[in-house]
Amino acid sequence: MISPARIGPWGDDAWQFSAAIQLVSDGPDWLYAQWPNTEGLDDASLNVGQFASLVLRNDDRERAEDVAAMAFVLMQVDGWDALIPWWDRDLDRRSHSKVLAQLQAKNEGRYKIAVVQTIGDAVDRAFLAELERAGFEVVMFAPAE
Repeated sequence: MISPARIGPWGDDAWQFSAAIQLVSDGPDWLYAQWPNTEGLDDASLNVGQFASLVLRNDDRERAEDVAAMAFVLMQVDGWDALIPWWDRDLDRRSHSKVLAQLQAKNEGRYKIAVVQTIGDAVDRAFLAELERAGFEVVMFAPAE
């Protein structure tokens, strides 16, 4: 789940969830999220009821890029629409990494991700470290035993 890192005028360390991404690890890993419809980029055409998915790449750094791209679009940070080609099956995501890197630098420290694990250590620690390198604060939550 994604939240601004700090809330309110005093910068409280609280949570304000406005987007959630599910990581499904069953065969090829993929992300699934509620997603704005990006056809036509004016606000009137955005339909938050749409859903989308993205098959994750294998490298931890690239997986973190995929999550970051999805997070920035879900949070609709300034410039999010430049990431629309990330989901174009005909294009290589690596060719858009520069755009993502610019958004990461611009938003470093502004967002945090709550990682809720439902099965043991399903989320790789190296992958989480890459999310932190991408500028997100990562907070782990595990199910109560």
